[in-house]
Amino acid sequence: IEPEYYSGQAYFLVPDGTVGARSYELIRRGLSEGSLAAIGEVVLSKRQKLAAVHATDELLMMDVLHYENEVRKRE
Repeated sequence: IEPEYYSGQAYFLVPDGTVGARSYELIRRGLSEGSLAAIGEVVLSKRQKLAAVHATDELLMMDVLHYENEVRKRE
């Protein structure tokens, strides 16, 4: 992901108690081992946003991204 797409908003994601812990760890491990990021859309403050989720040491981190039409082209 090119640096100009990052909005500067980042969130740490944690499981909701023991119910989601196994799924959370499976996703975190899969993203970490493959050096991958998951791309999706989320709703924050009643607005739909593009986001990338990637694994850090022990947590998942979500970065809010700009859509392509919101980024100025390099010259």
